[in-house]
Amino acid sequence: MRWGVEVFYRNFKQTMGHRKMRSGSPALAQEELHWSLTALLLLGLMGVDALVSHKRDPSSLSAAEALDKVLQASSRLGA
Repeated sequence: MRWGVEVFYRNFKQTMGHRKMRSGSPALAQEELHWSLTALLLLGLMGVDALVSHKRDPSSLSAAEALDKVLQASSRLGA
């Protein structure tokens, strides 16, 4: 169980680039944290969905790989 927590914090801090909050006030920092966690959770859901649709084990999810795929897809769409 602890390893999962460690991986979550690593994904949040390194993969998503949130080593520190960038907001200037406590209220805005809380909003930033909520939206950042929402983005990480959505990335995880999208990654698991893609793995399952390709008949791969969802426990093999890599947040960095999922983020890379999302960034590649958005650049192909011109976003």
